[in-house]
Amino acid sequence: GAHRSCSSALRASGMISDLLKTLLWSGFSPKEAAEHAGCTTRYAREIAKNEGISRATSNGDQPSREQLDAMVEEVVRDCGHDYGRKMLLGALRARYPRYTFSRSSLQESMTRVFPQAANARRYWTRRRLMRDHYSAPHFMYSMHLDLNGKLQEYGLFVGAAVDGDSRMVLRLHVLTNKLAATVYTQVFLPAVEQYGLPDQTLTDKGSEMLVISFVCHHLQMLTGLFGFVARQAHRFIPSTRNVRVEKFNGEINVRVIKPFKLLLMYMEEVGFLDIADSLQLGVIQLLGRPLLQFACDQLSAAWAEHYVSNKAGNGGIPVQRMLQRPHPGHQLQIPHDYDGVQNYEQHSGRQLDRDPEWAAARDPLVQDTQAQLHREAVVMQIWGSTRAAWQDVLHGSGTIFIKSYGVILKMHQDAAPPAVAPPAASI
Repeated sequence: GAHRSCSSALRASGMISDLLKTLLWSGFSPKEAAEHAGCTTRYAREIAKNEGISRATSNGDQPSREQLDAMVEEVVRDCGHDYGRKMLLGALRARYPRYTFSRSSLQESMTRVFPQAANARRYWTRRRLMRDHYSAPHFMYSMHLDLNGKLQEYGLFVGAAVDGDSRMVLRLHVLTNKLAATVYTQVFLPAVEQYGLPDQTLTDKGSEMLVISFVCHHLQMLTGLFGFVARQAHRFIPSTRNVRVEKFNGEINVRVIKPFKLLLMYMEEVGFLDIADSLQLGVIQLLGRPLLQFACDQLSAAWAEHYVSNKAGNGGIPVQRMLQRPHPGHQLQIPHDYDGVQNYEQHSGRQLDRDPEWAAARDPLVQDTQAQLHREAVVMQIWGSTRAAWQDVLHGSGTIFIKSYGVILKMHQDAAPPAVAPPAASI
């Protein structure tokens, strides 16, 4: 029908052919690529023929059925059952770049290896918010940054920075506090040191974003661009409009936070954990941070290599779209000797906390480097590896984590100064 044909205008602009090439080189069949691009299968086959693209040559060798099942099992052990076909495909591409994976064979393998999980995904959907159409012309046109606070009662946060155009995850980092200095140095700064400053950074209006906002505007003024650009270097916007990172928060919630929070809720229910106790909360922060960071690293790698569906010309594989649509030039870089926190303090007249006031109360070893090294060795002896401990959270009963929690809590209780008894009441 008419709705299946490509418009001559889109063909002439090259948008359809560029999208088809990306899909075909990513292992999509001509029929699948045509469905995503909104054109005929015949035209997709024509592009594949002209480019010399075939399913056998797009990404590499096809694994055998036995190899694929083993690969799927290994990746799911690390990532969990909440990775659907597209995200699992991204994880496989990131881990096995010399292989190409058919979507149909991957779906069959997922059903063979983990039939119960595959069946559950068919009947379970997450709520998604309807948002306006989003458009950005190139990489780092905008960077969306947010803190996920679904574990804040346990003293843990996940900071995420996402590129507006490619949806590439620029930073995904686990924090134990949301001080403005911490969010700047551990989330924003590493992202811009690696990728350069975005034309515009968008965040919500939390006080933890004040240093980031100041630095963006300050560097714009120092470079002489202030007043000569149409867009502000930073904007505070409602969370409902911070679409790129808010949508990605759903991935964090399901694939990282949910399994760990279920374990913590179980520990509270049976009396193993009382978050009103500073020492117990400190142990959860200490042990939870590396586990969640491992899960975040798995999510980032898979996300970068998976196909994000959207309107024609606005979807694609994040890492490929990032390379295909680079910043056009004159992108600001943060100076090596620039201290954003110090500059904020000088201009605002406010002294920022570098460490939370509760640090010593939650970790009695905070000033003892040798004791910290011994503690780390004890944890690794129990865990074997961070990977093994996270797999036990995902697929076991969490006994590895619970055991390490008990051992480290006892260590902290022994090291903590004795509580001072209140003075006796006078008679």
